[in-house]
Amino acid sequence: MPWRDNYGYWTDNNITIDYFKDHFKATNIDKSEFEMNWDAFAKNNPYNE
Repeated sequence: MPWRDNYGYWTDNNITIDYFKDHFKATNIDKSEFEMNWDAFAKNNPYNE
């Protein structure tokens, strides 16, 4: 998150990255993997005004 005009969970909270890692199932990914998955997400979720 965020997605379009939805700021998302992360930006609407004051939790730290350490808290997030301790309390949620989080894994590290590299930049290229993130961008590949984000592009696929955006392609499959078009924004209709």
